[in-house]
Amino acid sequence: MSFRLHAVIEFLVKEEIPAAEIHQRLQRAYESVCMGASSVRRWVKHFKDGNTSIEDVHRTGRPRTASIERNKERVDEIIQDDRHVTVDTITRKLGIGHSAVQEMIESLDYRKVCARWVPRLLTEDHKGQRKAITSELLQIYRQESNYVLLCIVTGDESCKVMSGVQAILATEQVERDDAKCSGKVMSGVQAILATEQVERDDAKCSGKVMSGVQAILATEQVERGDAKCKGKVV
Repeated sequence: MSFRLHAVIEFLVKEEIPAAEIHQRLQRAYESVCMGASSVRRWVKHFKDGNTSIEDVHRTGRPRTASIERNKERVDEIIQDDRHVTVDTITRKLGIGHSAVQEMIESLDYRKVCARWVPRLLTEDHKGQRKAITSELLQIYRQESNYVLLCIVTGDESCKVMSGVQAILATEQVERDDAKCSGKVMSGVQAILATEQVERDDAKCSGKVMSGVQAILATEQVERGDAKCKGKVV
């Protein structure tokens, strides 16, 4: 339909009909499918300038100036300053569109974790490190069986910070054979550690506690046989 309207406009321009009258004639003839007055004036000028094409010239549209390196750097700076910042806040600060900000965040390899922007961790280097660690653990497991599972500590991506704690350190050492060792840590006042270690034959027991200003040590040695050792904190 647009080609037909353009052809009609071209004919009426050759008849030297004014743009306003051309628009009125098109409205009477085509009613709702008629183009607007501004479009009619644009096509009238197009033909008066000597152009003969009735096809719309392809236009690239408004250039995208939001997703430039400068704005991308500003988005990175804002996220680095406040990991809890929202996309709406970044949009207001930079005065650019929501979709443009979202696109720049994705191009910077950020993702949302627990309401906090963090860089994506699974790079090729990280994948290689994980593979090496798991391969090493698998080899140790094959050598030491189920015992090694008790020595593995796992965790998630969260981080917990504790400050102002008075009771800090508890260490235990387990020797060979059928040794048993248990330690309890009590914080809040000054009593901290109780350690027990049982060994068959030549049993030995040692316990060390360090807390703030005070250091506490209790050692006992029991002679051969089914010895039992208890550490007392004074």
